[in-house]
Amino acid sequence: MRMISVTNLSGHTEPLNDIRNFEMNEEVSGNFVVSFISLPSKNNPGHDLLEEEAIITVEGYDFRIKQFRESHKQKRIVAVSTFYDLVGVRREDTQGGTKSFDEFASFIFLGTGWTYSSEVTGSELIPGVGNDNIVKLTQEMCSVFECEYQILPNNHIHFSEQIGPDKDAQYRFGHNVKTLSRNVDTSKLRTRIKGYGADGLEVTYMSPNADKFGIRDAEPIIDERFSISDNLLAKIKRDLIDYPEVNFELDVVELSDKEIGERVWLIYEPMGIEFQVRVMAKKTTIRNGKFITASVVIGNAIQRTMAAVMTAQKVAIDDHRKRTQSRFERTNERINLEVERLDGDIVEAYSHIEQTADGIYQTVGSIKLELEGGIADARSYIDQTAISINLGVDAKIERVDADLGVIREEASSNFSILAGQIVAAVSTSKEYSDSKIDLVNASIDGVRADLTSVEGRFADNIGTLTTEIETLQGSIVSVNETATANFNILSGSIEAAVSTSKTYTDSVKNTVESTAESNFNILSGRIDAKAESTTVSSLGTRVTTAEQSIDGISGQISNKVSYTDYNGNTIASLFNQTATTIKLQASKIEMLGITEVANTLYIGGNWQDSSTEKTIQFRGSNGGATISSPSGDWIKIDALSTFFHGGSFFMDDVNFNGKVDFSNAAISGLYARFG
Repeated sequence: MRMISVTNLSGHTEPLNDIRNFEMNEEVSGNFVVSFISLPSKNNPGHDLLEEEAIITVEGYDFRIKQFRESHKQKRIVAVSTFYDLVGVRREDTQGGTKSFDEFASFIFLGTGWTYSSEVTGSELIPGVGNDNIVKLTQEMCSVFECEYQILPNNHIHFSEQIGPDKDAQYRFGHNVKTLSRNVDTSKLRTRIKGYGADGLEVTYMSPNADKFGIRDAEPIIDERFSISDNLLAKIKRDLIDYPEVNFELDVVELSDKEIGERVWLIYEPMGIEFQVRVMAKKTTIRNGKFITASVVIGNAIQRTMAAVMTAQKVAIDDHRKRTQSRFERTNERINLEVERLDGDIVEAYSHIEQTADGIYQTVGSIKLELEGGIADARSYIDQTAISINLGVDAKIERVDADLGVIREEASSNFSILAGQIVAAVSTSKEYSDSKIDLVNASIDGVRADLTSVEGRFADNIGTLTTEIETLQGSIVSVNETATANFNILSGSIEAAVSTSKTYTDSVKNTVESTAESNFNILSGRIDAKAESTTVSSLGTRVTTAEQSIDGISGQISNKVSYTDYNGNTIASLFNQTATTIKLQASKIEMLGITEVANTLYIGGNWQDSSTEKTIQFRGSNGGATISSPSGDWIKIDALSTFFHGGSFFMDDVNFNGKVDFSNAAISGLYARFG
C-alpha cells in the first residue's frame, strides 16, 4: 500500500494503514482535497494523531485537516492542500508596474517556504501587488497573466498557460466514453463579435458555427491597447464562446492515465460538432493497495489564454508598424508612468512621469524627429520639489547644407525657481565641416585685415600670426560655435551674462579661437556692466583682448575701456561722472568738430588758486601761456580788434598790418623798421 501518514501539531509522524473511502480530488482551478475514514486498530498507529490542523501526507503532497468528525471511534477527515495555509500569510509591502511573471512570483513567494517553477513568459502591467494574503495575490497574478497553477509535491507550485499536455487524443460521446453525469449549457453561445481598438480600429469575427446556430451577436470588445488588427482579431476570437459549455463526469478505463488539465478532442454527436475539452477534475482512490483514477470530469468551460490562441493561430505581428505602449510601475517608494510610440522596435516619442515623496519629475521627448532638411532629438522636462521648480528644453539638430556640409546644432534653455531666486539660462552651439569653406576663409581674412591695421603696434609679431592664419586658411576642416546666456534674479539683485565662442580647426589640429563675454549686474544702489573679447592662437597664446566695463554706483558712473595687444601691453581709457564732475582720462583725447565752452575755460589742476600761473601749451612747456609754431612757421591772429594787456613781449620779427594803436602803451627798447 502506498504511504499515507499524519503529523500532529507536536511534530510526531505515524503512518495511516487502516483507512476507508479514500478520495483525492484535484481540479484545474487549483482546488486539491483529500477525504477518508480512519479506523482504530493496532495496524493503524497514526489514528490517534488525527486531530484538527494535523498534516496528512500523500505521495509527497501535504494536506491540512480542516474538517474533523469522530464517532464510534471512527474519524472522518477532510484535508485541504497546505498551499492554502498561505491564506493566513500576508505580503505587507507592495510592488507594481510592468514586470515579468518571475519578478511578480519571486516577490509573492519570498519567505513562504514554497518554491515555484514557470512556463509563463512576457510582462504585464499590475498597478500594485501586495498588502494581501499569498493565495489571493497568486490568483490575481494568474488572472492578469491568464495562466493556471498546479500544486506539486514537496511544497512546490508550477505555473503554465494551461496545465496538462496536449496529446491529440479523441473520444466520441456515446461510443468510447461512458458518462456518469452530463451538463450542457448553451446560454452563453454566440457566433458573431466585434472589436474596437485604438485610432478607430474595428474588426469583426464570424464563427463557423453561425451556420448551425444562426447569427448571435456577442457584446463588443473595446480595448484601446490594440492598434494592430490581427492582434485584436485574436483577442475577440478568444473571448467569443461559439460552442456549448459542457462538463461530463466519466468512468472509463481509457481516461485513467490522463493528467489534470490534459486536452482531448470530443465528438459530440447530439449537436454534430467536434471541439477540444480538457480534464477539468480528477478523482483518485485506492484499490488493492494502489492509487488509481476513479473518474474524471472533462469539459470546456474554462478560460483560454490569449497568448496560447495567438501562438496556435500563428498571428504575425508587423514589426514595422507604428504602435503605442504604456507602462505603469508602483512601489512603496515611487510611482512611474510612461507612454512610448514605437516605429517597429525603435522608440520615436515618449513621455515619463515619476513621483516620489520628495518630488515630481516629468519628461517629454522625441527621437529622430524629421524636420525640413534634417532630423532632431528634443526633450523638455519639469522637475518639482518642495523648494525648487526646474524646467528646460534641449534639442539636437543635424542637417545637410550644400555649402557647409553636415551641420550639427545644439540648443538648451533652462528656467529655475527657488525660494528668493529665479535663474534662466540659454545656450546654443553649432558645428559644421566641408571642403567648401569659403565663408570661414572670408572670416579669417577679416581677422587678418584687423591685425594688419594694427601692424605698426606689434610689427615683430604680426608676421608670425599672419602665417598661422594663412596655414589654417587653406585647410580648415571644422568650425565650432557656441553661445550661452544666463539670467539670475535674487532678492536684491539681478544678474545677466552672455558668452559666445567660435573655433576654427585645420587638418593638423591648429586652431584659432575667438571668445566674447558680457555681464550685467543690478544691485541695490549699483549697476555693473562688462564686455570682453579675446582671440587666442593655436598655441594658446593670447592674441588680443578688448574689455569694456560700466560701473554705476549711487551718485557715480564709471566707464572703462582697455585693450591688451599681442605683447601684453595694455592701453586704457576712463570716464567717470558724478553729480558735479566729469573726469576723462586717456593717453589721447580727441574732440572733433566745433567745441564750445560756456563762459570760461579753466586750464590746470588748481584753477581756483589765482596765485598759480595757468598755461595753454601747444607743443611747448616753457611756462605761462605759450603759443608757438614749430619749424619756424608763423602764427596769424585775425580779428576786428586785438588787445594786449599787461606786459607784452615780441621777439624776432613781428609784422603788423592795418592800424596799430600805441596811444596808451609804454614802449621801451623799441626797434622798428617801416616800409
